[in-house]
Amino acid sequence: MLLDEIVITYPNYEIKTCQTLAEYSLRSLTVNDELNLKSSAINPNNAAKLLNKVLYNCIIKKPEEIDSYEKWITMTTFQDRQAMIYGLYHATYGDE
Repeated sequence: MLLDEIVITYPNYEIKTCQTLAEYSLRSLTVNDELNLKSSAINPNNAAKLLNKVLYNCIIKKPEEIDSYEKWITMTTFQDRQAMIYGLYHATYGDE
């Protein structure tokens, strides 16, 4: 088996946001994602921006009208992103 034949399937979690009622599917965090988030603790000025980037990169299914990071930021509310963080946590760690 060649390395380019290996397909990694990550656990995912589907969520409907609380304000815009958009439906998303989020994959779990990778080790690299977690390391990036840990590094944000060192520099709290960039923590929110980094969290948003990691969250966006974990989206595997999103509404059609959202085709870029910039549109996602403007079209999702803070409360919607909080709900998505819960979904990301659940996809990554389960019920623990």
